[in-house]
Amino acid sequence: MKSGEIKFDGFNPERGVLIDAKDFNKWPKDEDWSLDVVLRDARKQSAVASQVKTKVEWHIPNQEKV
Repeated sequence: MKSGEIKFDGFNPERGVLIDAKDFNKWPKDEDWSLDVVLRDARKQSAVASQVKTKVEWHIPNQEKV
Protein backbone atom coordinates (compact mmCIF):
# COMPACT_ATOMS: atom_id res chain seq x y z
CA MET A 1 0.00 0.00 0.00
CA LYS A 2 1.32 3.45 -0.81
CA SER A 3 0.15 6.77 0.55
CA GLY A 4 1.81 9.64 -1.30
CA GLU A 5 5.51 8.95 -0.83
CA ILE A 6 5.05 6.92 2.36
CA LYS A 7 5.00 3.16 1.78
CA PHE A 8 3.32 0.55 3.95
CA ASP A 9 3.33 -3.21 3.51
CA GLY A 10 -0.30 -3.69 4.41
CA PHE A 11 -3.31 -2.86 6.53
CA ASN A 12 -5.03 -5.02 9.14
CA PRO A 13 -8.71 -4.03 8.94
CA GLU A 14 -9.69 -6.08 12.00
CA ARG A 15 -7.30 -4.10 14.21
CA GLY A 16 -7.25 -0.92 12.13
CA VAL A 17 -3.45 -0.65 11.85
CA LEU A 18 -1.10 0.10 8.98
CA ILE A 19 1.71 -2.46 8.77
CA ASP A 20 5.34 -1.88 7.87
CA ALA A 21 7.54 -4.97 7.81
CA LYS A 22 11.17 -4.07 8.49
CA ASP A 23 14.27 -6.00 7.48
CA PHE A 24 17.31 -4.49 9.13
CA ASN A 25 19.65 -7.44 8.42
CA LYS A 26 21.82 -5.46 6.00
CA TRP A 27 21.78 -2.17 7.93
CA PRO A 28 24.76 -1.10 10.04
CA LYS A 29 23.13 -1.07 13.46
CA ASP A 30 25.48 1.38 15.16
CA GLU A 31 25.71 4.10 12.53
CA ASP A 32 24.19 7.49 13.40
CA TRP A 33 22.79 7.93 9.90
CA SER A 34 20.89 4.63 10.05
CA LEU A 35 19.12 5.64 13.26
CA ASP A 36 18.29 9.02 11.72
CA VAL A 37 16.73 7.32 8.68
CA VAL A 38 14.64 4.97 10.83
CA LEU A 39 13.40 7.83 13.01
CA ARG A 40 12.61 10.01 10.00
CA ASP A 41 10.59 7.23 8.39
CA ALA A 42 8.76 6.49 11.66
CA ARG A 43 7.78 10.15 12.02
CA LYS A 44 6.49 10.32 8.45
CA GLN A 45 4.53 7.09 8.85
CA SER A 46 3.08 8.27 12.14
CA ALA A 47 1.96 11.55 10.57
CA VAL A 48 0.17 9.72 7.75
CA ALA A 49 -1.45 7.31 10.21
CA SER A 50 -2.65 10.22 12.35
CA GLN A 51 -4.29 11.82 9.32
CA VAL A 52 -6.42 8.71 8.79
CA LYS A 53 -6.90 8.15 12.55
CA THR A 54 -5.03 4.87 12.81
CA LYS A 55 -1.67 3.56 14.03
CA VAL A 56 1.43 2.02 12.47
CA GLU A 57 2.67 -1.39 13.53
CA TRP A 58 6.24 -2.37 12.69
CA HIS A 59 7.05 -6.03 12.17
CA ILE A 60 10.73 -6.67 12.96
CA PRO A 61 11.77 -10.30 12.42
CA ASN A 62 15.02 -10.31 14.36
CA GLN A 63 15.11 -9.46 18.07
CA GLU A 64 18.75 -8.30 18.10
CA LYS A 65 17.83 -5.42 15.77
CA VAL A 66 15.17 -4.02 18.13
